[in-house]
Amino acid sequence: MKTIKFFSVILLSFIMTSIIAQQQGQGQRQQATPEQRAKTQVEWMAKDLNLDQATQTKVTDVLVKYTKKTNAERQKLTAAGTDRAEIRTKLQPINAEQNKELKAILGDQKYELFQKKLAERRAAQQQRNN
Repeated sequence: MKTIKFFSVILLSFIMTSIIAQQQGQGQRQQATPEQRAKTQVEWMAKDLNLDQATQTKVTDVLVKYTKKTNAERQKLTAAGTDRAEIRTKLQPINAEQNKELKAILGDQKYELFQKKLAERRAAQQQRNN
């Protein structure tokens, strides 16, 4: 009888520890810096769009610039208590500026391919999140 109680206590302790550890791990994903985000995006763009080094550098500069701009605006809007839909609406002009610069750098064909690949990546991410 004592061994059953002992193993029950150990099992209960193990379960509680697992639950606590899992809860602590949720929501603690560290936000990537604008430079890290740009590097990640340029890596897949370089592979999928066959970008040369000069184009990669230009694209990186644009992505870093607009990621910083977007992050600053998002923080300001979030601090003001703005809801997600309104934040998305307010960030659209910044995204449009970024896309305009990217199109100028990439050219029409590669920009079209970029939009297609980006849509595919977003769809795959939504699939993983659901």
